[in-house]
Amino acid sequence: MRNKSKLGEILVEAGRLTNTQLQQALAEHKKKGLRLGQYLVREGYLSESEIVDVLSRQLKLETYRPDKFFLDMTLSKVLPADLAHRCQAVPLKKADMLLTVAMTDPQNIRAIDAIEQHVKTEVEIVLCTEQHLNHLISSIYGSFAGGLRSILRQDPDVVMVGEVRDKETAKIAVQAALTGHMVLTTLHTNDAAGAITRLIDMGVEPFLVSSVLGVSFSQRLVRKVCPGCKEAYRPSGDVLRYWQLEGNGDYDFVQGKGCFHCMHTGYKGRTGVYEVLTINNEI
Repeated sequence: MRNKSKLGEILVEAGRLTNTQLQQALAEHKKKGLRLGQYLVREGYLSESEIVDVLSRQLKLETYRPDKFFLDMTLSKVLPADLAHRCQAVPLKKADMLLTVAMTDPQNIRAIDAIEQHVKTEVEIVLCTEQHLNHLISSIYGSFAGGLRSILRQDPDVVMVGEVRDKETAKIAVQAALTGHMVLTTLHTNDAAGAITRLIDMGVEPFLVSSVLGVSFSQRLVRKVCPGCKEAYRPSGDVLRYWQLEGNGDYDFVQGKGCFHCMHTGYKGRTGVYEVLTINNEI
């Protein structure tokens, strides 16, 4: 299936959307970091099931029904989790040289081509709602993003996301922040400023990053001198110059001599060193 008609054009042709409504939606959906279909549903133009029904009729595609397609966990080996997340597709059935997948966007040709290239078979599309897709991904792959969506449906004030590691989770977290939720999460970066480029690398638009990112913390864990064997000492001039401490006042320096409590390493326990970057207009 390689139909080039766009979603908006299909909805207008089916009489479910006026040209004026379409132009307004096209002008606004990217500003809010939403796909066109997501924006139309959120703003109340159409329900998700109505969009699926229109696409099904216009593109002559089957719609997903849980009573017809039973979950086959072995299909997770056919289509790996990272590709399923990236393409927003879930395998439903495999027969000979045909793989049937559920998708919310049947016109994502790039995703369909990527799946066909990986599985080396033809792909048949079954239309499904985003809710069904999240359930399928969660059931087959144990999707973290699917779980996050379920949490957001409860409309909490504060959401703690353990880690943003892929594009889908990043976009959900951004959308949650845009709609008034306080989102706390972690990213793998080298410093606090790296959070900005990391989100952009994962596909979040720069203008959205500036809108939702309030503050970024980075931390390093450093060893603490063992309190059982610490003793005063004076660092060399080279060390003081390296840390720009020479001539800047009197400091008390200690080092661990090594004892039974620290297994003769001189260190026991750790503490954090933190960098804080508050996002402002200048940044």
